[in-house]
Parts: sequence; C-alpha cells; structure tokens
Amino acid sequence: MKMYSRKVRFIWLNGLQDPIAGHALFRLSHILVEDKLFPALQAISISLPTLQVRNTVENFNSVFLLAGSPSLSTIHVAEVAASTEDFIGSFLSVYSRGPSNIENVTLHGRLSSGSLRLLNRFNHVKNLVLSLQGTTVQSIALLDCGDLSSLEHLVIRLDSSSIFDNTDSVQWETTGGFTALKTLELSGPPPEIAKVLASVAAPSLHTITISFTPSWVIAPWEAVVACIKECGRVSSSLRRFRILAGRGSGVVLPPKSLLPLGNCERLELFELTGVTLSLTDADIEQICETGNWRNLRSLRLPVSPEGHCPSLLGIYTLTKHCPGLRTITLCTDLRLHDHQALQAEKSIPKSENTLQDLNLLKVAVTERSLTNPNTLMLAIATSRFLEHHFPRMKTIRYASDLAADVGWWEGVRSMIVEYREIRGEMLSSLT
Repeated sequence: MKMYSRKVRFIWLNGLQDPIAGHALFRLSHILVEDKLFPALQAISISLPTLQVRNTVENFNSVFLLAGSPSLSTIHVAEVAASTEDFIGSFLSVYSRGPSNIENVTLHGRLSSGSLRLLNRFNHVKNLVLSLQGTTVQSIALLDCGDLSSLEHLVIRLDSSSIFDNTDSVQWETTGGFTALKTLELSGPPPEIAKVLASVAAPSLHTITISFTPSWVIAPWEAVVACIKECGRVSSSLRRFRILAGRGSGVVLPPKSLLPLGNCERLELFELTGVTLSLTDADIEQICETGNWRNLRSLRLPVSPEGHCPSLLGIYTLTKHCPGLRTITLCTDLRLHDHQALQAEKSIPKSENTLQDLNLLKVAVTERSLTNPNTLMLAIATSRFLEHHFPRMKTIRYASDLAADVGWWEGVRSMIVEYREIRGEMLSSLT
C-alpha cells in the first residue's frame, strides 16, 4: 500500500459514491500515519455532493488530509451548494496553508463572499477559474484577487442568477492590481460583465474573451457597448479581444460603438459576433485614421443593418491604415456603388497591404438579392476593384442563402482569377 500511494499523482473523487470516497481516504490516512499521504500527488478533483450525504464530518476531514501533499499544484471543487458553503471556506483555508504551491484553482457552484476572499491566500496561483451559480460577487473579492502577484489567467463565469455587486465602488488605481494577469475570460449577462470590467485594471493584460449567457438577449444594447468601452480602458497592452454573443440576438449596436477600441494601439485580433453592428465607411475611417490599429492582423465583425453598412471602400480604408491585416470578415453593402463609381475608385492609389482572406457578409435587409439591371457590369467592376487593390488575396467568400447571390458571386470570383492570369501574362511579356 505504501509503495502504491507514493506513485499516485491524481485523485478524482467525483466518481465514488458516498461514503466510499471519504472512507477510502480515511483508512489510507491511518495506514500511512508515519508517512505523508500521497507525497507525489499533483491534482485533486472533488464533487461536493459525493461527500455530503452520510458520514459528513469523517469524509470532509479525510479530504483535508490531502492538503499535506507537498507536490499538490491543482485543486478542482465542483457543485458547491448552499449546504456546503461552510465546508468550502474551511477547505480553502486549510489548502492555502499547506506545504505545496497551489498554481491551479477551479471552483464551481455557489460561493459566499467570505469564501471568495480566501482566494488571495493562494500566493502562487497562476490559473484561477470561478464558475459561479447563484452567487453575489462583491467587488472587494475581486480586489483581493488582484493582490495575487503570480496570477496570469483568470476565468469568471456568472450564470443568469449571479450578480456582481460594485456598490462599494472599489476600483483599481491605473497602476495597481493584477500586475501579472495576461488573459481574462468572462462569461455571463452583459450588465454584470460590464461591472466586472469597470472594477479591473491590468497593465500586462493582452487577451480578453467575453461570452454572454443564452438569456442575455433581454439586455439592452447599452450593456454590450459598456463592455466594449471598458475593454478599451482596462489595458493599454490589449492584443486579442473577442466578444462572442451567440447567434441571432436581435440586438443592434449604434454607430460609433467601436470607437473606444481606437485607443488599443497593440490590438492584433478583434472579433465581435452575435449582434448587429451599425458601421459605416466614416466610422472605419475615424477608428483607423490615427494609426492606432496599425498592428491589427485579424478582424471579424457581424452583420450590419441597411443604411449603416460599409462599402468596398471601407475594406480599402482598413487595409490602408492596417497594413498587416490578413483576415477580414465584414458586412458589405455592394449596392452602395454602381459600376461606374467602382471603376472610378479603382483609380485610388494602391496601398501596401497583406490581405489574404476576405469574408463578406450580406447586409441585413429583406430577401432582395444583388441582382439589378446592371448586375453584370457591377460584377465586372467589383472583381476589378478587389483584384486591383488586394493582389495578395488567396480566398474570398460571400455569405448569402440566396441562390441568385451565390451565382453572382461565383462570377465575381471567376473574373478575379481571369484578371490575375491576364496581369501575370502581361508582366511575363515585359520581362
């Protein structure tokens, strides 16, 4: 038994029925009274309902014995409920004082403010995941987590019944808190996510990922815009920013919603999905004209409503001010230019760009297709414009469910290929 226990690295108590899990540890602790219990243990995972039905005290005490494992680095506790809130407080208190350096902590369920405030005792934690259900998170608890000087990755997931309480108005100084934080992942209702972001400042943060709970569609657009605004403030070092709002929410963001991100000078990737975004060529010019997005490499934006949608000229503006941009997903209203206007815009000076992948989304309108009396001429002008200004483009797609649109776009793609071949032949004849 001693030989076996020295080799155990992972303990997963979730699969054992009560009282077997606690009983097994309790008996082992008596057998190994002269030695450390599981000296090579690296990770422990506990589901609290496993330990709460019978022999409660015995089972809980046996779990505490594992805190003495010197190599323990990961703890995972699931399904914390109101009946086990006291236990999780004791659990965190004991494990934070153990001889091991806990680097990974995952807690799932209902957690009290007192339990959350104990997390700042894990001085060596690098990865912290909080999946909260029916929990009221006080901003002071977030302030305490900011004191964790080794914390690099923070995940906070709030279900629809959880709230973030910032009534005590605790906020960071611009130079304080989360000094080592690199990635932040937030999930929950937009109003609560916005409040979390408003209470954070992290000078080294480079990645933010936000996803909204399925019921978020009842939230006003102001909450989504508030999330964007706060992310533009949280960290000047932001490089990767995603807002994943699901599908078909019906929420329409007003013009200039993205302007706060114009201050993110190091931004390399920006992705916004699941909403409708009012965005015009003028908005794109205003965001990019300062050159703050010059490091952007990948941009993915959602559909736009009719009347507030970019044209092909908006794509040109993006690549002009963001020369390293390689991938664009953008809603484009191809009806904003007739073939004559596109022919004239082809004469705009070419800019050096590296665009390789272009995905165009159809403007959010009725079931009208792109067909019109000048459809062939418009296809010719569109293909010449794209081939002329984006010579390095490898893939180009147009998203539409209408067969007429798909057929029209296939013609555009075919003409782009033909123009490139002709250009290549002309250049070869000159050499």
